[in-house]
This record gives sequence, C-alpha cells and structure tokens, in this order.
Amino acid sequence: RAAAEALAAVAEVGSTAAMAALRVSVDDPDASLRRAALEALAKLSQRGDPCTVAAARGRLRDEEERTRRVALQCLAQVAEPGDLAVVETLLGCFGDADADTRRVAIETCVHVLGPSKERCVLTALCARLLDSDEHVRSAALDALAQAAERGDADVVAAVIARAEDSVDYVRWVALRTLRQLALVGDARAIRAAARLLDDADDDVRRGAAETLAALGAKGDRRVLTAAAAALRDPDARVRRAAVEAIAQVAPEGDEGALADVRLGCADVDARARRASVSALARLSLKGDRRTLDLLTARLGDSDARVRGAAAEALTMAVDEENADLILSTLTAWQAWTRG
Repeated sequence: RAAAEALAAVAEVGSTAAMAALRVSVDDPDASLRRAALEALAKLSQRGDPCTVAAARGRLRDEEERTRRVALQCLAQVAEPGDLAVVETLLGCFGDADADTRRVAIETCVHVLGPSKERCVLTALCARLLDSDEHVRSAALDALAQAAERGDADVVAAVIARAEDSVDYVRWVALRTLRQLALVGDARAIRAAARLLDDADDDVRRGAAETLAALGAKGDRRVLTAAAAALRDPDARVRRAAVEAIAQVAPEGDEGALADVRLGCADVDARARRASVSALARLSLKGDRRTLDLLTARLGDSDARVRGAAAEALTMAVDEENADLILSTLTAWQAWTRG
C-alpha cells in the first residue's frame, strides 16, 4: 500500500518520465500497484491518450476483479466518446465472471459510446437484461435508456419483459426506462404499466401510474380506467400519481375524470388533496359550478398548501359570469388568512 501511495504521489508531478513509469507499473505483479497506476493515469492523461487507453484495455483481463473495474473506470475517463474499438472491447467484458465488473462495463460502455446508436451494443445490453445479477439487469436498463432511440420496438419489448422481473427495484427501473423509450400510446407498454398497478411494492405501483401519465394519449380510456382504480390505492404517493395521470390524459370537461378527481379532493392525505385540487382546475370547463363550489370549500382545508392550491385553482377555473363572486370570496379569504 505504501508503494502504491508513493507511486500516486510521484505521478502528481505529471512529467513524461512519471507517465512512462505509470504505464510500466500497470503490469506490476502487485495488484495494488496496478490499480494505483491506472487511477493515476486516469487522472493525469489527456482525453483520448492512446498509450493510456492501450494500458487500460490490457488490464481488462486482469486476474484480480478490482483491477479490472479500475481499468474500466480509467477508460471511462480517458477514452474518446465514440471510440468504437474501445466499445467493442468493452462488450467483451459484459460476460465477466464478476457481477460488479459486468455492471461497471455496461456503465463504461454507454459512457464511451456517446450519442452513437450501435445495434451491436443494444443487442448486448438486451442480453444483459437476463443477467443473473439484479444490479447488472438494472444497469442494462439504465444503459438502454441512454443508448436506444425512442420507439425502438425490439428494445421496448425487451424492457417490457423486465417489468415482470422477480426483483421489485428492477421492475421499477424497467418502468422508468419505458417512460423514456416507449412512444406515447404504445399499447404493450400501457398494458404492462396497468398490470403493475396491482404490484405488491408501493414504489412499483407509483412508477406504473407515472408511466401511464407519460405514455397515455389524450383521451386514452385504458389509461383513465386504470388510473381511476389506482385512486383507491392504500399508498398516498400512488394516489397522487394516479391523479396526475388522469389530469394528463383526460380531455377537458370529461365527466368521468372530473368525478374521480373530485373524490380525490377529500383524500386523507394533504398532498393528494392538493394534487386533486390542481387537477380539477386543469380538467374543468371554466365556470363549472360544481368545481367552483368544491374549490371554494377547499379554501377552508386544514392544510395551508391545499388552501393555497385551491385559491390558485379558483383563478384558473372561474369564468366571466362568476368572476365578481370568486374575487369577493378570495378577497375575504385572504383577509381571513392574514388574521
């Protein structure tokens, strides 16, 4: 360890001789020295330095897994974005015996790939969605979100399959990836998200509602029906996400959606009430009497933020005919709140 620290300290000088010494030390019999040399090279080398890139690539088959991961991290810092020769080498690391190394290889590959969309990379990432390690599977999902084009049917199908993963976190990441890659109105993605509204995990159900909000086309009855059912979820975060899905997808004046959102205005959770109040103003036709009455009632809510949301919503929902009455109500309310 002392030798490794000394090597790193000498490398701070950044001289040509020091850099040459570092590259020699990358092949040292001592694994700690190899790692220290790679870390120093990553810090001191210019982006695209061919000697450092070659040295790091040479250690991707190191006998020691920690050294392989440090070599990958070195490439992430030094390799030029779009260097397909490095990308090809990294693809070979996707099958590493060590799960953490596979995960770092995936993250490094996408970093080096840059904006280039290479089908061979997407194919390799989709294969890693079946990896035995949950962290590798979630890393592959995140990588696909960066590397694939929105609407890529093959990739979207592979991601949908992971929405049924045995690990709740992976299902949640799959939903997040769907929101980034599936097209609005994608029936397969919407069905997958709707199914997960019944998931045992609260975060997954919330992610499912958020996915419906992101992918539902205006007026999509499948989304509205599923989101309405989620308004009865025991978790308040899921109910809030369901309200947002309804507000995002329902057409203005949709009576069914308005009825659902009105119920949410009486939710036991203050943040769910606030979301419902805001959604009501977005969905109601201006001057709707039931909406104005409900929002006026919410000016007396026990939660200050709900009261504020109701006041703001009233200014959005009022029409010319009711403007004087609502203005008078808001003026009186403001006077009351100031004591």
